[in-house]
Amino acid sequence: MGAPTGEFSQPAAGWDRFHSKEIAKVLSHFDLGVIATIREYHRGSRRAPKLRIRSDRGEFLLKRRSTERDSAERVRFCQSIQKHVASCGVSTAELIPTRGNADTLLELDGRRYELFRFVEGVRYTRTEAQAQEAGFALAQLHAALTTCRAVGQMPDARIHHNQHAHAALSRIPEAVAYANPNFDRTMLMQALDRLRGRLEMAEHKAAKCGYDSLAQQPIHGDWHPGNTIFRATDPVTVIDFDSARQEPRAVDIANGFVQFTLRSRAAADPLEWPVGLDPERIQAFARGYTAHTRWTAEEAAIIPWLMIEAIVGEASVPIAREGSFAGISAERVLVAVANLLDWIGDRSRAIAGI
Repeated sequence: MGAPTGEFSQPAAGWDRFHSKEIAKVLSHFDLGVIATIREYHRGSRRAPKLRIRSDRGEFLLKRRSTERDSAERVRFCQSIQKHVASCGVSTAELIPTRGNADTLLELDGRRYELFRFVEGVRYTRTEAQAQEAGFALAQLHAALTTCRAVGQMPDARIHHNQHAHAALSRIPEAVAYANPNFDRTMLMQALDRLRGRLEMAEHKAAKCGYDSLAQQPIHGDWHPGNTIFRATDPVTVIDFDSARQEPRAVDIANGFVQFTLRSRAAADPLEWPVGLDPERIQAFARGYTAHTRWTAEEAAIIPWLMIEAIVGEASVPIAREGSFAGISAERVLVAVANLLDWIGDRSRAIAGI
């Protein structure tokens, strides 16, 4: 491997970072040729820093796994999922093995690293065509995963009856008060009461509709636009299997219904965000999935309630940790979330009937 001949860009504030000696030591384990540029790549978790590397052998993405949550066995589980679906024809970002022993997990100085071939593509622009592609890609992924026998440690995570979400809701007042002593306590507590009410109802409805009887299989676990790469003529490329786990496939479908159909939230104030999901993109996502694989009536009945459970977890956990949501006022975000949960709950029959 040649020494870097180009530039190394500095990271943005708040992101974990690589150090120069660390980079040189890690890259010495891979055969990348002559490196031209190394740039910080700010996508995904801030606790898992990434570098975009260009060399005479192509472009690559180096990722340091979070030491807080990712044991070696957990990483191997996620990698085995990715390798299996790739062998079944699903487009993924190729895992690059280390020099010599051909291992795709590098363990060095108590840290764990993965190197991927970088995949160029376009961002999700909220079109019906892209939503339909995302639905089809998810169905293709699920079909491949039905024959997967993953190795390693399966992550301990779930959407239904997610105790982390309940714990987060309890911690939010203290976290928000610490981050912003001038917060609107009345607004926050009323929003939390609405979230708890919707969450408890969703858990009850999902259980009543037969969640525990649904077949479980490996799933992606984090199906959203940031983990799908769209290209003009090629199939959608699926990335980031870090949340892969064993759950009913309806969990991925419910998350996709939310993530690929949210309306634009360009306004700075969450209270000005449009309420609800885009019905046309919901229909498009469903058309894409069912063009490959049909879901059952039992799964359809449960999907709206899993959507609500997923949203509560997505919003509550980071606020309980940071006291805000990506730097935005926690209480105003939670009111917007509660409005979205009301919208879904009030239309649960229509969503289940898609």
